[in-house]
Amino acid sequence: MVVDMREGVQYLNEIKESVVGGVLAEENMREVVDKLFLVDIQAPKNALGGICGVLNQKRGHFFEEMQRPGTPLCSMKAYLLVVESFGFSAQLRSATSGKACPQSVFDHWDTMMTDLLQPGTQAAHLTTDIRKRKSLKAQM
Repeated sequence: MVVDMREGVQYLNEIKESVVGGVLAEENMREVVDKLFLVDIQAPKNALGGICGVLNQKRGHFFEEMQRPGTPLCSMKAYLLVVESFGFSAQLRSATSGKACPQSVFDHWDTMMTDLLQPGTQAAHLTTDIRKRKSLKAQM
């Protein structure tokens, strides 16, 4: 547990987020969060099925679709976890026969709603992967 007991300390806000280290994975943490991309996909309407399939596979969240006036194209927006974004463009182009064109930008942080110490949860899986990558013991 870290308790913020500071008073009158200059410049501490600038390093505050690095002070709390992730004990379980030896990583700096901002609580436990997911990085989320905003993905803007341009594609014809008939490619929507392939796009939705890939987004579901990658645990993405589709939230907006707009027809571009005067064209056969739709603009679709979705949120995609950064960790799930690897290979996303290639998989999307494959599923839509090259018709979909995605653009990803960092959009926001979101709190993970799973328990880090509960085996099988997303937070536990991510922590285990980090520990393996750093050659740490698998057991937390």
